[in-house]
Amino acid sequence: MRLAGGVAVFLVAVTPVTADPRDEVLSIAARCNAITDYRAWLDCYYGAAQPMRQILGLPPAPSAQVNLVPASASAVAPVKPPPPADKEDYVPRQHMADYSFDKLNRFIVTMEDGSKWKQIQEDSVTARWRATPASYSASVVPGWFGFMMRVSDGHSYRVRRVP
Repeated sequence: MRLAGGVAVFLVAVTPVTADPRDEVLSIAARCNAITDYRAWLDCYYGAAQPMRQILGLPPAPSAQVNLVPASASAVAPVKPPPPADKEDYVPRQHMADYSFDKLNRFIVTMEDGSKWKQIQEDSVTARWRATPASYSASVVPGWFGFMMRVSDGHSYRVRRVP
């Protein structure tokens, strides 16, 4: 009887365990939890799903998303607050005075206070504004990777100040 128990333990110990690909993706996605910026966290989460995309034969995730995934849990930088914004770089909620789009559909917004903000190239969200500028309100707040423009259309966009 003892021999049978020992053999069973041995077989369990040497039998390879095949991990469910979903578990692998969730384990990788957990590395994204140190990212507090919502958009960057979501991009990291999408990048973490790369192994499942390969299994399903889907096109690869954009490298910008995959590169956000830390190499290991120990590679995650300690969480620290974003740097304080200069008072001139923080824009409280106000209406847009003007907006325009370049040939890549990135916007430049002029706020009521005269400050100008351009959507950065790394931002993957396309604004679909059609109404007059004054019908949109926005605020600019510091984020983990620069500044975020929160617009009344329900979206947040990564921006930088234009001189």
